[in-house]
Amino acid sequence: SSIDNLSGDPVVTPIAPLPPATPSSATIGPAGGSIRSDDGRLTLRVPAGALASSTSLSFVTDPANDAPQATGPSYTLSPGGLAFSRPALLELRYGRNDLFGTAPGALGIAFKDGSTWYVVTGGSINPAAHTLTVPIGSTSPATSATSTTRLAADAPHKWGGFKSIQIFPKKAAILTGGKLTLVVLDVGDSSAERPWVKSVAPNGTSPLSFVDPSRITYAWYLNGAPEHGAPGPHGLADGYLLSFAPNNADYFAPDCPPRSNPVIIKVDLGVRDDPFPRHSKSVWCSVRVLPKDWEFSATLDEHYLCPLWFADDHVIYGATGRFSLDEKLSITGIQPTVSKKLFVTDPKACEKDNVDVVRKVGDNLFFGIKGGFWDVEKDQLDLVMDWSFPGSLGYNYNLLGTDGSKFPEEFDPGPNIRVPDVEYLLSDGQRVSSLPLPLALDFTFSFHLDHVAPGCP
Repeated sequence: SSIDNLSGDPVVTPIAPLPPATPSSATIGPAGGSIRSDDGRLTLRVPAGALASSTSLSFVTDPANDAPQATGPSYTLSPGGLAFSRPALLELRYGRNDLFGTAPGALGIAFKDGSTWYVVTGGSINPAAHTLTVPIGSTSPATSATSTTRLAADAPHKWGGFKSIQIFPKKAAILTGGKLTLVVLDVGDSSAERPWVKSVAPNGTSPLSFVDPSRITYAWYLNGAPEHGAPGPHGLADGYLLSFAPNNADYFAPDCPPRSNPVIIKVDLGVRDDPFPRHSKSVWCSVRVLPKDWEFSATLDEHYLCPLWFADDHVIYGATGRFSLDEKLSITGIQPTVSKKLFVTDPKACEKDNVDVVRKVGDNLFFGIKGGFWDVEKDQLDLVMDWSFPGSLGYNYNLLGTDGSKFPEEFDPGPNIRVPDVEYLLSDGQRVSSLPLPLALDFTFSFHLDHVAPGCP
């Protein structure tokens, strides 16, 4: 709403209605229309004039997708054998998971005819919208194994996304001094690039199958440095690559965690003896290099303040420990926790009638590691700990009478606070702070995790 400048009256402007959601099935006629899979990933846009009469079209989503190097589910597009007098557009919306181990330009949209999957070429990528769009002339495109004219009674085809090229593993973590074997697999053309190795049918389709590595050239790079070229910006501190087969290479991690961690391994592919190198494809992966030994420390800084507590007091608790990671990146070699405390000042009673205050020394801060592992996908340490926080401080003191006499009294310490089996996701050097403790005082808590690598910066 707003106020009219001339009359001073309120003016209400209706909000523009949202467009209706695109359905997974609809009757589309000469005016054109769209349908979208129920998960929102695949959209068919039929332009005006593409159909001479109204036709019912639909998507049915299947979680299974058996296309080579498939990504996401598959979709049955009905009816089969429906031809468009103007090309319709099939749009795949891709996400982060679709790009693991590959790049947007290597994505493709394919359909299954019989037992073979075929890529539809001639498409384009919109990196801002995260979409791949391909033109199709029929819901059952012709292939090299079929005639260019299909019958309306043809069975509906399955459609799905795939990665024309990807690297295994897509994401990894290894210990310092370790070795990781990588392999690149290629199934041919993507939807947004010119024909790759195989010949493409005149109607813009190409069968998917794994390409013979001998027909491809592979150029490996570690943090931007070529495999057999000059060392990277940090020399051999990043480790090194050795390629022992056209589409395979071994990465050897350095003895110290590299400065650029995780390291990035990139592979450029090209057709052997291809005079047009601009048609090459690329794929990359990230490898986290982890030290074997780790240490952790926790600090609890408590400041007791008047009038919230019996006395003004200040104590700092500390606890440290160590553990190791095995070859499977699971926690092992857990060492007992070492606890300590530091009293910064002597206690001063908040009430003037309380004298001869002596602190009751209580328990220490303690935590024990129950187990854990390095989560490769989250790139963090999944650590399970058993915490025990010291209770509030107690005191022995004398209560001063009106005649100067003293009466022995005491202020009982509070119970310990145990927090069992707490799970944290922590990265190297990451801190966790401000745990909720039900204490009526000013406190700060910090936990620090770091690696132990003697001789390493």
